[in-house]
Amino acid sequence: MNKLTGERSLVHPQGSQPNANGSVSYPDGSVALTDGSVKHPDGGVTKPDGLYVYANGNTFNNTTGVFTFADGVSVQAVKNSSGQWEFPDLKAPEAGKDDAPPESSARELYTYENGDTFDHDTGVFTYLQGTSVQYVRNSSGEWVAPDSK
Repeated sequence: MNKLTGERSLVHPQGSQPNANGSVSYPDGSVALTDGSVKHPDGGVTKPDGLYVYANGNTFNNTTGVFTFADGVSVQAVKNSSGQWEFPDLKAPEAGKDDAPPESSARELYTYENGDTFDHDTGVFTYLQGTSVQYVRNSSGEWVAPDSK
């Protein structure tokens, strides 16, 4: 963010070369376009809002941590202690833990008597009325609510 104008602008890496059309070529082969997006050599594009669009149509939102496959399936990443996005691993949590939702070995989706559901592969708990909570794995690999201490 430019403190004088209040506008967002790219900070180009050292060794970048301006082009006649207003774009800037980076040493790694990426090109910063005039609209604020960056086109990468692998065909992906980083949009000014932090959305990375892969050549195959998958997207990753660097602001929210949501990775969306081209077919519409989404996975929520969580930030680790270093501030880097990580995706929850898909191994099953230990059974019988009080802070983890109940598991069902027969299905990926556990449905409670009241209609709420928990997907033990993704960690998404969905209330009957449609709102959802993304559970995260703790250091022991157990599903816990994000605000669990």
